[in-house]
Amino acid sequence: MGIEGLLVADARQFLATAVDVDCIIMRDVVEHFTRQEVFELLLLVVQKLKPGGRFIMQVPNGEGIFFSSIFYGDYTHEVAYSVSSVRQLFLNVGFHSSQCFPTGPVPRSLRGKLRYWLWAIKVFHHRFWKMVETGNPAGIFTSNLIAVGIK
Repeated sequence: MGIEGLLVADARQFLATAVDVDCIIMRDVVEHFTRQEVFELLLLVVQKLKPGGRFIMQVPNGEGIFFSSIFYGDYTHEVAYSVSSVRQLFLNVGFHSSQCFPTGPVPRSLRGKLRYWLWAIKVFHHRFWKMVETGNPAGIFTSNLIAVGIK
């Protein structure tokens, strides 16, 4: 595609031989590993990141309203994640901080704006009923979430 500095490789092989880097991105990758494999993989990621480096992953969101269509839509998915499980994982492999973000509609076009506002209404409704059940309305409810770990 003509993108300079882009490398596509087996994650474990790459990490075993790579020099330290500023950023590693795994989009729709991590969920295909078992819990133990993910732990071992992210230990390698932390080792290969420079101080202040970032690891960015997109994974199925176990708290997502329509999570099942993503997670069960691919037979090879092993694990889904939540904001809480990402924080636990990232803390245990050595990241000093983490952030999670939704992957919902982007209001760029008229259609995107409509989807954005309809999604906002759906999330408001979901937060209300989560508050009724658990006392806590917080969460990310998109089918996927993006997590960033900072070394």
